[in-house]
Amino acid sequence: MRRGRRGSERQLSFDTPTGVATADTIRADASVWSRLIAGTLDVALLLLLDAAVIGLTIRLAGLDVASVGALPVTPLTAFLLLLDAGYVVVLTATGGQTFGKMVVGIRTVDLVGQPVTIAAALIRALVMVLSLLPAGVGLILVCVLPDRRGLHDRVAGTRVVVVS
Repeated sequence: MRRGRRGSERQLSFDTPTGVATADTIRADASVWSRLIAGTLDVALLLLLDAAVIGLTIRLAGLDVASVGALPVTPLTAFLLLLDAGYVVVLTATGGQTFGKMVVGIRTVDLVGQPVTIAAALIRALVMVLSLLPAGVGLILVCVLPDRRGLHDRVAGTRVVVVS
């Protein structure tokens, strides 16, 4: 007869997630520079990832680099957009941090310091893209307001904080 491992099994609990920013661990709202550095690191990582996907696609299609124009633009672009958006939304919703934010030591939380929901992460990402379109006008709020919340933070009900 097979014995269960009830005593030694770890149970997942969604009530008290680890790594949650609490009043004890939040120091302050993240600076403009830390957000800029984190964003730059994320963009660099996503560009490398996109380049790797394109390179693998070229190789699998049996093409050379000069023939990159032969790839179907619409499906490839759609895939890369989903991949990049998935990176931002999933990491923001699961831990509040993309890899750039992890390096810098900042995290996205809701207004009371709790983890961001998947819906809030999705809304935040969509509004961020819209904020970038007119020459980054929606991101100016991060630079000029004392709470450093951009349009995407205000719409999604989030803030970016320094975490110890």
